[in-house]
Amino acid sequence: MMGEIKRCISCMAEIGDASVCPKCGCKEGTWNPEGYLQPETVLNNRYVLGRLLHANGEGATYIAFDKAIEAAVEIREYFPTALVLREESGPFVRVLPGKEPQYKAYMSDFSELSRQLFKMRTLGHIVQAYEIFEQNNTVYTVYEHIDGITLQDFLYENAGELSWKDSASQFLALIRTMENVHRLDLIHRGLSPETILVSRKGELKISGFCISTVRADNTPLDAELFSGYAAPEQYTNNWHGTWTDVYALAAVFYRALTGTMPPEARSRAVNDNLVMPHQLNQEIPQNVSLALMGAMRLSPQNRTQTMSDFLTEIGRAPVTAETAAPSPQKRFPRWGYIFVAMAITLILLLGISFFLFPLGTEESSEPESSIEQSADIESSQLEESGEESQTETSDTESSLDMSENLGARYAMPQLVGRSFQGVSTNPSYKDWMIFEPEYVYDEEYEQGQIIEQDIPVDTLITMETPVKVKVSKGSRFPIIPDYTGLTGEEFTQKLTELNIVYTVIEKEGPMSQDGMVVSVSPEVGMTVDIATEHLVTVEVIKGSASIPEPTEEVSSQEIESAPESMPEESSVASEDTESMESVEE
Repeated sequence: MMGEIKRCISCMAEIGDASVCPKCGCKEGTWNPEGYLQPETVLNNRYVLGRLLHANGEGATYIAFDKAIEAAVEIREYFPTALVLREESGPFVRVLPGKEPQYKAYMSDFSELSRQLFKMRTLGHIVQAYEIFEQNNTVYTVYEHIDGITLQDFLYENAGELSWKDSASQFLALIRTMENVHRLDLIHRGLSPETILVSRKGELKISGFCISTVRADNTPLDAELFSGYAAPEQYTNNWHGTWTDVYALAAVFYRALTGTMPPEARSRAVNDNLVMPHQLNQEIPQNVSLALMGAMRLSPQNRTQTMSDFLTEIGRAPVTAETAAPSPQKRFPRWGYIFVAMAITLILLLGISFFLFPLGTEESSEPESSIEQSADIESSQLEESGEESQTETSDTESSLDMSENLGARYAMPQLVGRSFQGVSTNPSYKDWMIFEPEYVYDEEYEQGQIIEQDIPVDTLITMETPVKVKVSKGSRFPIIPDYTGLTGEEFTQKLTELNIVYTVIEKEGPMSQDGMVVSVSPEVGMTVDIATEHLVTVEVIKGSASIPEPTEEVSSQEIESAPESMPEESSVASEDTESMESVEE
């Protein structure tokens, strides 16, 4: 029961006593796939869930009934299937062992995305976000429910294609909407006929916003990339930016206007067989066809960079044979040459006379207003010729490097949970960002992993932006590991990996235990505070085995991983080791 009235779990229409919904045909008793929330589940004491609408590597979307406003809404649940499991006894989400840091980092991205979408409630072509709340060890976002169908289904119902004349206003509105989305520091990465909705009123609405990790290949989450619409850089580790959405939206228009889905970006990289749109549909204006091809170039550097540029390219007049060819010039009359020669001679004579007979120390008598008038004339001439000069722009303009295009910006990637050494040495990152690391102890993240970044994911940044990151030095309170069956070399390697400073003492023993660890102090299972505690003592059987001493090598490694860590302790280790050697002698 949805409130006090029986409703369809698929469309939320009132169905009375019917077992089959008269509106959508859904049968009573239909269940969602195993592992997802089931119909009639109540969230936040307000939302009654219905059918599962969509799921990907980030989460799941359900239709729901809002008892407070008595209307259908949609609930997006953060549910990354690669990191979690659903409790069999209820809706609680259980994180898989060892996946907690990634789960928390992506959940933070999910929440930040929802907050960004709240800022876009003035954009009429964006599906509105209403509320975000936490429950069941996860996060939920409430969206408006659009009574309509996807653009993909709409095209199937309309002979597979649309005319530019009938759809131009709606398409241009989408470009302007995405331009505003980019201004608010958000990139979609998933624009396709499946994520653009057509309402019953015929309006286009953009949906399907997800965190960036699920819209790129080779990430910890299962990627959702729409074949034919995902840009080439989404299949690699290259930067995403405003140009990524330009590619996808142009591909959507290509499909809608030609009735043909563009080839997948990876196949185009092998054999680029993308056909000019106006060759598939001659009713497409040539300028629109050229704009789509420029927006779908494989190289991000050569592609149309921003939605504003895309809009300009669509409005640009096509270059025809008549406009491209220079007009025949009239022959300059002979008397004209004579006149020009006389004018040049007169100017030279005047210049010589001014040089020989200067006008004293008086300033130029030309009034300031004449200069301003001249500037105004030049400005008006530039404005009048601006449209003409745009059509004469060389094609090399579009191949400028991205860093030279002031309109192009880059999406801040997710760094939390990744290796700082790997990120800081990766050309895809180090050439664009200036890293400012701070090393801190952390109990959840492994040594060298990035714990925090000061710039939120998907924030659009410019080249060489300073990025402050906190890098884990590992746990401050490591546990003394078990040494059973280990040689001194093997065990001390474990201590080094835990940043534990140690000293080795050799003890006489049978040759069968040559080099084996026989005791450790503090004992196995005890914790040590590596920021304040003294040495861990490792006792091994004396023999021919080579045992590494924790001298300057260990200390330098500690300093490299944690610049502000304990130089005093390292020196103590050296002094203690020397004193012990002298005692033995």
